[in-house]
Amino acid sequence: MEPTCGADAHKRANTAFRAGTTLPLSWRKSQLKALRSMISENEKIIQKAVYADLGKSPEEVWLAETQASINGIDSMIANVDNWSRATHVNTDVFNYPATSMIKPEPLGTALIIGCWNYPITLIADPMAASIAAGNAVVVKTGAETHSPETMKLLCELIPKYMDKQVISIVSGGFDELQDLLTMRWDVIFATGSPGLGRMVAKAGAPNLTKCILELGGKSPVYVGKGANLAIAAKRIVWGSLGLNAGQTCIRPDHMFVDSSIAEAFINTLKETIVAQYGANPQQSKSYGRMAKVPAHHKRLTHMIKSDSKYIVHGGETDASDFYVAPTLLDFGADSEAYHAAASMQEEIFGPILPILRVDDAEQAIDSILTREKPLAMYAFTHDRHEQDMFMNVSAGSLQFNDAITFMLNENLPFGGVGNSGSGKYHGYQGFVEFSHMKSIMINSNLNDLKARFSPQTNFDMTVMKLAHRHIPDVVVSGLNRIHYFALATVAAGAAAAFMLGKFR
Repeated sequence: MEPTCGADAHKRANTAFRAGTTLPLSWRKSQLKALRSMISENEKIIQKAVYADLGKSPEEVWLAETQASINGIDSMIANVDNWSRATHVNTDVFNYPATSMIKPEPLGTALIIGCWNYPITLIADPMAASIAAGNAVVVKTGAETHSPETMKLLCELIPKYMDKQVISIVSGGFDELQDLLTMRWDVIFATGSPGLGRMVAKAGAPNLTKCILELGGKSPVYVGKGANLAIAAKRIVWGSLGLNAGQTCIRPDHMFVDSSIAEAFINTLKETIVAQYGANPQQSKSYGRMAKVPAHHKRLTHMIKSDSKYIVHGGETDASDFYVAPTLLDFGADSEAYHAAASMQEEIFGPILPILRVDDAEQAIDSILTREKPLAMYAFTHDRHEQDMFMNVSAGSLQFNDAITFMLNENLPFGGVGNSGSGKYHGYQGFVEFSHMKSIMINSNLNDLKARFSPQTNFDMTVMKLAHRHIPDVVVSGLNRIHYFALATVAAGAAAAFMLGKFR
């Protein structure tokens, strides 16, 4: 298939949006169903492509790629009718009896920049939200050096299933991305590093383009002394080391563990790694590989070598197989060595977990606050005081007593804060992010308040001060209910009069 030119895709999308193609709910739902069919009908092919790129097992692809995307699309299909309706809100006393409402409208033409580590869901999820909101869409593939087979497959499937006049995918590398970023978009959605986020924001700045940036960072995990060690170990090993072999932007990147349980918990982590992936994870069908980019594997290998004196489990690498073993680094209580370690200088994005033993949650939080705000934060504790402490620490998302799984809840918006991103998506929040929530007021001639017009007397200002001030919501709501009841009564009376006249 001939690659789609970015300029052509941009022009087609703009033309279709201006023609009103994307506005009808029937079109939106048909395209959401097409996107769903694209994934469900090609699930086995997708599994093979993702396995070829990243070594993910079919079970993992089903959980985190295909079924996760299908669930999100199903949510959009089920709710887009309600979400797209105007929502009536109370009218203030000054404007009463006007009708006030908030109506979602599409932003226009959306550029969605995918990412290689979850090549299906990180394209399908924002696509679904953008389509549900009524936008035209151009997708830029994620890094094709990292997930070439899956990106190639998407370049075949999207034109086959989706409306080609409105929805396109553009392949290529950095040059093609830069070319797309020179064009004017109404909204840009990008998943990647903070560096990518800055590049996208800079490109959007001249036109004040809205940018939804899902970035990364070092997401911490704390294990308190009251945690269930066996359950915490299973969930952290799976989320930090096993899932996509650590190549997940919200993985627990580094750990703080209460010193009173540290020895027992680290031993439990070791046992759990073996239980989940065997004594030699390289032979496990459930354990993936690094993206097949030598520089990525070399970076992680260098990190392990630099911190090798702290390895208590794993540490093996194989460049020919792009393999990095699940690796635990135990720094004991040496906070200085921990914070100076190679593994603590950047987001790891691989199956390496540095561990620091701390006296309490406060010590962990002190360390967290020295860094950029994380995309996610985890705390394994049932202590309400400790939970309250973590709730007061800024992070994109916070999960207690589990890892990663908050992402599966479509009712929870997902996004970062500060260096870890801006804007949120998933479920209704995704629809909102790709929409402009337009305020609408329909006034009548009934309340033409004389006091607002010049010249104004003292009495006029007294009237104005009564009307233009905060009035308790219960009063304003009561007035608005009377207004809508009156309108309903008039409408019912008119309908009754029409019917009586019709049957005389």
